Amino acid sequence: MSPSRVATPTAALDDAARRAHFSWDGTWYPSFDDYAVSRTAAGTAGASEYRNISVNGTPTPVGGCQFRIRTGDKVVFTLTAF
Repeated sequence: MSPSRVATPTAALDDAARRAHFSWDGTWYPSFDDYAVSRTAAGTAGASEYRNISVNGTPTPVGGCQFRIRTGDKVVFTLTAF
């Protein structure tokens, strides 16, 4: 996670979930210092899928807790096959 409080894709997902009244879930991996998001709303990733994180149409080079976003950025978590 970012050492200081900054906006991240995972925080944006959590904010959106609170505003739109849906839930999300993921597993916290201390070794990566990040979540692997497994479910958003009612959609759950299968065994051969994961949630790809893109900001402004570009996949993030690091996890959702480690990438800083700015006001106006478009964040998308896409269910993607391995």
